[in-house]
Amino acid sequence: MWLDTPEQWSALGRKLLQIGEFGVDTETFGQPDKTSPQHRARVHCWSVGVLTGKLHPRGYSVASGRVLPAAALDNAELREALASTKCRKWAHNAPHDYHALVNMGLEVNSMEDTLQWARVTVPGMTSYGLKDMAQWALGKSPRPNFKEVTSYLTMAARSTFRKEKVCNCGKKPCRAKGSSEWFDPSIGWWKHHERTEARIETVHQKEVTERYEVPDFVPGAVMAPLVWHDKSFDRWTAWLEYSLADAVDGIELVSWLRNRPPRRVAFPWGKNGSA
Repeated sequence: MWLDTPEQWSALGRKLLQIGEFGVDTETFGQPDKTSPQHRARVHCWSVGVLTGKLHPRGYSVASGRVLPAAALDNAELREALASTKCRKWAHNAPHDYHALVNMGLEVNSMEDTLQWARVTVPGMTSYGLKDMAQWALGKSPRPNFKEVTSYLTMAARSTFRKEKVCNCGKKPCRAKGSSEWFDPSIGWWKHHERTEARIETVHQKEVTERYEVPDFVPGAVMAPLVWHDKSFDRWTAWLEYSLADAVDGIELVSWLRNRPPRRVAFPWGKNGSA
């Protein structure tokens, strides 16, 4: 699933050029919420998916794919595949992936958007997100989303403070008058009761949800397991599966859309144009 050597990258690039089309998806960082990826998003890792000869019961071709680090974007064969006008690239919400790849200094040509194609081909659906379409179009089971894959529970300390008057005699509470005296054995003499105001700290432990950043996901990283639907999964494996799914589901969606029968539009008037 994870390709991390230049030899593997070169072989993959040549294969993609030979096939002539593939699905692509990027996992990015550096783009604040509700902002454009243009000049901001950077690729941390990316994935490709290609159709195979195996057919799904729903009629589309099943795909397979691989996940690659950002370093693979410097590979000559992969750069050629991305730049080739004869090799079609498919991405769901393609502008994000296009800008992220261009931000890394690549030339990208012949990239098509399955999101816009799906909206035109299957109008009237409530959601066209790839994870939702993977269920209602491709018949796949739900899978963890980005927030779930990157989130984990941890204990966090929180301090609260209160003001409290304390007496130098050490009693809590001390009800003696300030004019009265007490014997201090440390000095062997008598002292007046004196009150001072102290700031008392109380530390509270609470379970909170934190999130890993995208660049944290690297081979060998020590991470908490992913707990999803009461089951525990290795976090790195879950990340690879999440990264791969969008490229694989995306190119399978291409096959599914190609096999959709032509829409028959029912007009309110007759065949001859009369009502």
